[in-house]
Amino acid sequence: MTAATSWLQSWTPAEPVPAGERTKLPALIAAAEQHAAPASPEAFAIAMKPLVEWVQRFGIVPLEPTEQQGGQPGVRRAQVAEIVRGYRDALSDIPGDILADAVKATVDRHAYRNLPTPGDIRARAEAEMRERSDRLRRLRTAKMRADMDAKARAAEPSDAPRERTPAELAAAAAAKEAALQALSEGPVKAMPAERDDLRQVRDDSTAAARRRVAEGLAGFRKIERPNTPWSAMQQPPAASHARRMEG
Repeated sequence: MTAATSWLQSWTPAEPVPAGERTKLPALIAAAEQHAAPASPEAFAIAMKPLVEWVQRFGIVPLEPTEQQGGQPGVRRAQVAEIVRGYRDALSDIPGDILADAVKATVDRHAYRNLPTPGDIRARAEAEMRERSDRLRRLRTAKMRADMDAKARAAEPSDAPRERTPAELAAAAAAKEAALQALSEGPVKAMPAERDDLRQVRDDSTAAARRRVAEGLAGFRKIERPNTPWSAMQQPPAASHARRMEG
């Protein structure tokens, strides 16, 4: 159980639950609930057996002789059941395996000729109980965070980028590493500053020259030639009038 939930030690509710752990949460929560459940009456009786044997062996509590020893039938058994019942009322919330370990540790280390109190046994069970309760609480918190993130992803547009899987992340990292390795193995071939295959070649033929001149003159407006001789246009107006009078 501890190995399966080791990621919880560094996880916080502010972070998404690791993708590989989301589907495991229901089973982990069920197992944690079972481990934190109180002992059943049968498990409680089994856990208390070392204490009962210790009481009988060392005579901590005066008990009626057994039937083999001439005691009244059932009296000793009723006395033992009453002792166990007193512990049961105070320790009923402790899981069976934790209680068994706590009872054994208490009996092994009890230095007085009296019954250990329920508080003595509980003190040896509290640390493990607290750890299991905390693990269960964190698993339930992680399940709430995973469910919340799942609803948020479902509400996103279909074209929204999805979270990459661990396999996809590993493949991307490998491709990046391969590219870096290829770059480090040799110099990168530089592109030339000018490429001959992209340079335009000038056509210096006569036809091309005429075409360029025609394109250059295409923007000029053609001036119409007047019918009056140029020499007549250069004479002053008075001379032109006198000539018309003479005629």
